[in-house]
Amino acid sequence: AQSVLDAVLRRFSRVLPAGGGLTVLDLLARRILALGLEPLVKSGEVPSQERESALQALQLRPVETFDFHNDEAVTAQWAKSNFSLLGPRLTAELAERTHAGYRPVAWWVELLFRYSSASIDQSSRNSSLFETVFGGDSVETDMHEKLVTLLNLTGLVSSPVLILDEVEGFSSNPEAALQVATFLNALHQSCNKLALIISVNGDVWETAFLPRLPCGLKDRLSDIVIDLK
Repeated sequence: AQSVLDAVLRRFSRVLPAGGGLTVLDLLARRILALGLEPLVKSGEVPSQERESALQALQLRPVETFDFHNDEAVTAQWAKSNFSLLGPRLTAELAERTHAGYRPVAWWVELLFRYSSASIDQSSRNSSLFETVFGGDSVETDMHEKLVTLLNLTGLVSSPVLILDEVEGFSSNPEAALQVATFLNALHQSCNKLALIISVNGDVWETAFLPRLPCGLKDRLSDIVIDLK
């Protein structure tokens, strides 16, 4: 789980071309926060003088609406000033939407807020992100929970795809192939919107994977097969 989470965050934290320093994670964070704020504005719990226009901005222009680096983005600046009160309510809404526990969602909501509201010119932004996620005494179960929660939050605003490639080495280690296949299946079952693609040569699939896979797991992993001649 740790190596997969590391790969996901490295891809998410790449600076976008012509993005002015923004990363994929910036855009995801803004869209996730906007989605969590929307029902609070709709219910009136978060006051707004022009509720309909505020809702329209959250739905249609979440990236611009939650631009923490634009002083004229009123919603973003208000959220930044009131996050200590807003964070728990955002967490509750997003936890309900992802059918996840409050604690792991709260952890990511705070981290995404801190990341996306930090100065873009701050060279330590990504290093601080990785230190927060992987530092300390985290165990593998924590990493699995963090990965599942991040993918489920991402699934609220996009369609995450996880690709396993370059698996030729498993031909000499079928036990490792079984462990990886079991992990990916468990991850796929925990993340409703996650699409899983395994790119593997036929001979490696037949020698490294099939002999060890239980029938149920084999059927799930080979639910859709695209055979490239």
